[in-house]
Amino acid sequence: MKANVFLAAALAACLCLSACSRQQSNSGSSADEISSSGAEAQNSGSEPGSEEVPSDESGSTEQGDLLSADEIAGIFKDLDARSAEIVDEWVNRDYTQIPIDGVPTHILENAVIGVRGVENENGSGFVPVYGTAVFAKVTEDTLPGFPWESTEEIYAAITDVYESVSASFGLEELIADDPKQQLGIFYQFDDGLYFRTSYIGYVRDLNWDYSSIKILENTPNKVQVQMCEIGENSSTATEFPPQRGIVKDADGNWVLTEIQW
Repeated sequence: MKANVFLAAALAACLCLSACSRQQSNSGSSADEISSSGAEAQNSGSEPGSEEVPSDESGSTEQGDLLSADEIAGIFKDLDARSAEIVDEWVNRDYTQIPIDGVPTHILENAVIGVRGVENENGSGFVPVYGTAVFAKVTEDTLPGFPWESTEEIYAAITDVYESVSASFGLEELIADDPKQQLGIFYQFDDGLYFRTSYIGYVRDLNWDYSSIKILENTPNKVQVQMCEIGENSSTATEFPPQRGIVKDADGNWVLTEIQW
């Protein structure tokens, strides 16, 4: 009888030890699986269970870099307003009305001061008219509140709005590449910044219908659209809307490209 009891107790002990061994083994396997999953997530740079978002070569998400239609319109509005402010204040101005008595000047003889129409056997055309060009120094008395001290600063102001000076609408009038040519208001002489005293500016206003924007191209660094004008040319512009664009400059800021009429 005692032998039978001893055998039963021994058998029960063996069964308990076997069950504990299996439980520890399973517990260790689960811990290993969790540890492995966490390591993989850390190596991939994401949390376990998260989805990886496709990215371009720069590491930024492709979807997040594209502008919405409202954002595109907002960028055009902002850049157009900044351009119009400069045009209205410093391009569309009558510089002949600025008193220059006692102001340092540069007087250039044999300069192009205009053009005149001619007709000959080859048809009609234009020839330059030569005369005297006078440049007066930019001072607080001649141009109060003028925001720039050099043509280099004017160039920087233009390229904050446009991709280049040549691509700008009206702002290219600000800089004179050659003081003996007819175009350009400001020229950098050795002794400072001067303005052309004969300049009378007129650049027509551009009024855009931003609700008419049709997106032709939308990439992280370039957007191309069609956009109608508002005003006297609106009927023609609606039928053949100009193409306009914005691109990112070297600093990653959006700037306007040349209008394609």
